[in-house]
Amino acid sequence: MVIEDNNKISLKQSRKMLVFDLFSIPGLIVPYLAANTAGRDGILTIIIGTVFAILYAIIILRLSSCIQGGFIEYSQRSVGKILTAFFYLFYLVKLFATLVFSVAFMGSIIRDTFLVDTNFNIIIAILLLTCSYTAFRGVEVRARVIEFLYYIVLVPIIILLLLGIKGIDINNLAPIITSSGTNIIAGSYYVLLAYSAIDLFIIIPAFLCKPTKAKIKFNWSIGFIGLFNLLLFCVTVGNLGVVGTTKKLWATVTVMQMIKMPGGMIKRQDGIMLSLWLLAAFTFISMLIFYLSYLTNKVLGRKDYQYFILPFVVIAFLVTLIKIDITTLFEYYGKYMAYIGFPQSILIPVIIVSIGKLRKIKGVEEEKEDE
Repeated sequence: MVIEDNNKISLKQSRKMLVFDLFSIPGLIVPYLAANTAGRDGILTIIIGTVFAILYAIIILRLSSCIQGGFIEYSQRSVGKILTAFFYLFYLVKLFATLVFSVAFMGSIIRDTFLVDTNFNIIIAILLLTCSYTAFRGVEVRARVIEFLYYIVLVPIIILLLLGIKGIDINNLAPIITSSGTNIIAGSYYVLLAYSAIDLFIIIPAFLCKPTKAKIKFNWSIGFIGLFNLLLFCVTVGNLGVVGTTKKLWATVTVMQMIKMPGGMIKRQDGIMLSLWLLAAFTFISMLIFYLSYLTNKVLGRKDYQYFILPFVVIAFLVTLIKIDITTLFEYYGKYMAYIGFPQSILIPVIIVSIGKLRKIKGVEEEKEDE
């Protein structure tokens, strides 16, 4: 089902968007996160982290059902415009930090695998400009693009990973439950952070045709990504070992280069698969640019969010000019997400909805029906 030219999307489209958002850049990092914190017990951290993610989604969706549409509009009626603007700054920092890391991360992969001799700044500029075009066209166009790419991207990558099972050395995955409970819990929390796109559930209902129906229908998407991450971890660590997996943030790419297609049908299948993965990453980055512009537009009360796209793209490009190792950048970003970025995604909506309940503020859709 495609909703035409009205910036509205269906529940089916939104679920596919969520899968792409959780699969693209987060999927490349999960094996590193799990192995780096808990070694072979990374399997347990992914399982526990996915369960936490489902619980997190239930909380966010319950809060979202109270808002029933526009998050900013509800917040302004609940806590006022000044406090809404203050809360918006937290979302601004989180989305922008994620944008900068995502662009630097994907730029590093592209330079490392495809364009070794190309200037890094040129790669970043092209990446940002390409993604900004999709952001400019709006959420409905992004939904249609993802709907078209969904199976084209996912099916070949899953098939390649399944082929990688035969190269697994079981000694790289067993025995398990050898790490401390502290490491397993810490690893589970960091895996949960990879599902942070879930917090957009609080914003997405504004674009749904039936926002009041956005209950727990997204949980299957999170469960699917959990199974995908388990497969990704087993193939990556099973082939490279824990040490090999933690040498690079994108160890998954290394595994793709090792896996061979039956009969040698395709010589550079790693390039094809990585290209497909990059398509998913482009949609993720365009999503970040869109929501940065959309929320800014709503808070400032302007009519057109497109005017804010170019400033954010330019600022993001200028920030990426700062010379910093991608692993170091990831460490800084991870600490920010662990201590500020993730907790705020629960606390801010809880505060807004709680005050709204006390003041008996109606959801956006209920308000429209009354009018």
